[in-house]
Amino acid sequence: MRITGENMLIDLKNGQKFNSITFIEKITKKTASNGKIYLDMVIKDKSAVMNGKMWSADQVDLNIFRPGVVANISGRADEYNGKMQVIIENMQWVETPTDEVIAALYATAPMDGGEMYDQIHAAATKIENAHLREIVCGILADNKERLLIFPGAKQMHHAYRGGLLYHTHTMLRHARAVIEIYPYLKKDLLYAAVILHDIGKLDEIGLDEYGIPLEYSKDGKLLGHIVQGICMVDNKARELQLDKSEAALALKHCLLSHHYFSEYGSPKMPMIAEAEVLYYLDVMDARMFQMEEALSAVEDGEFTQRIYALENRSLYKFGEEK
Repeated sequence: MRITGENMLIDLKNGQKFNSITFIEKITKKTASNGKIYLDMVIKDKSAVMNGKMWSADQVDLNIFRPGVVANISGRADEYNGKMQVIIENMQWVETPTDEVIAALYATAPMDGGEMYDQIHAAATKIENAHLREIVCGILADNKERLLIFPGAKQMHHAYRGGLLYHTHTMLRHARAVIEIYPYLKKDLLYAAVILHDIGKLDEIGLDEYGIPLEYSKDGKLLGHIVQGICMVDNKARELQLDKSEAALALKHCLLSHHYFSEYGSPKMPMIAEAEVLYYLDVMDARMFQMEEALSAVEDGEFTQRIYALENRSLYKFGEEK
């Protein structure tokens, strides 16, 4: 199947007609004040996530049009409360989307997944501390297939195919530079912590059959990826009879504290130097990704829209005078 629409969601202007292939993230039937049935939806492509409404939708079969489905949607853009949404007039199910369609819906990391995995795994094999090396290499091997495609998040930073590996790969490059500046740091512990800091996301986020994040798992909602990652490390340590290892304990502390504050999911602040560095590497890479994404949508000399993940700030894109 070819992509029939030419509109990307991010480019829609108020009142503009559109016809586009999209991914249905959420869809719910609701009843309006006049008693008519309508659909409240969230749709997405690789450019944006957007709310949508479809009026007079009592005939729509939610067994077909459900979260995870690809649909060809036509309608018009409509600005509501300062945000763009879509008013959907027609919707067709795309039963067997091609690779071209999936590529239009969901962005991919700028590096090949296999190449990133091989480089990260090679770094793990060079960890000199045997306990850390066995734990990291074991967890990577157990989860290789999922890691090749897994996103870094559902909607925030690195939310694209292979995003988790790309985020990890970039942080590992940063970690090597930090070790050169602060040689007293235990590089084995820092590298192990970087490689596994978000490994729990594999169990936190559920993917559909195309590898697109659909929703958080029940365990993900109740526990979160920090706790899930620690469980993965603990299980692997027990399997390798390393559960009493000092190195395994330090690694789990790094994972536990890498969000720094309790309101962000870390019950302990870093109490190990390598854990402190891990937090800053993680925050820097996430924020630089969000800034790059926002700034790429505006011209030099313009301000971005406010970015919720960056304290609701609007960024200015500096352009050098020629």
